[in-house]
Amino acid sequence: MKYARKVMILLTVLGYSSLALANENYRYECHSKQNTNTIEVDYLLREKPLPCEIKYFQNSTEETLWYAHYTQGYCEAKANELAENLKAKGWQCKRIPNPEIK
Repeated sequence: MKYARKVMILLTVLGYSSLALANENYRYECHSKQNTNTIEVDYLLREKPLPCEIKYFQNSTEETLWYAHYTQGYCEAKANELAENLKAKGWQCKRIPNPEIK
């Protein structure tokens, strides 16, 4: 099971690393009943895929969960992993490209 998870994460990193080259912020909006949680991928330098950070918004609170300086694709993989974990718990998550992240 650990091997399958590592393969999934590796494929996710490889698949999403090309998105990092675009340096365009995006988010996942996840809904469950009356609740909405948001996962944001924010590129801090528009001309580069690093550094980046993952912010999580839940119940009117904001928390920076991960931050990457050196590993391209890390933020994309972690955001996708979190969205997949929420989906496994019954949430409906949708990836929204290019939001107006401030």
